[in-house]
Amino acid sequence: RDRSPSRGLGDVYKRQDLVCPYAMMRLAGAYANGGTVVEPSLLGQSSKTTQLVLADTAQKIASMMNYNVVYHYGQNRFPGLNISAKTGTAEVGDGKAAHGWFVGFLNDEEHPYAFVCLVENGGSGLGAAGSVINTVLQAAVAK
Repeated sequence: RDRSPSRGLGDVYKRQDLVCPYAMMRLAGAYANGGTVVEPSLLGQSSKTTQLVLADTAQKIASMMNYNVVYHYGQNRFPGLNISAKTGTAEVGDGKAAHGWFVGFLNDEEHPYAFVCLVENGGSGLGAAGSVINTVLQAAVAK
């Protein structure tokens, strides 16, 4: 890492924050499933499970994610869907709009879907990625 005096530590660490959308979807799925993630697979293939977090921790985080949707994002943005989610904004610098994230899961036993959406240079996680997720999930549960 370049920690020269001409650059602030914030600049160094902004470029070092790395997370994979797939990993975030697995984590959201684990929160939805009492701490156990069902590994994503192609349709028709069997899936294995992995205990990722403690069940009590998963339940608390799932509850907070649902609170976000109901009291901060607006349940009306996702009509007919019971969503638990968290937004994210990844600053990219150089005057470009941030990447917008939306990660979570449906509280629906008939449609037990975890999801993640990352819109590059989309700005708001809720505005850009949340609207994409609503469109995709509306179609998924309609089938």
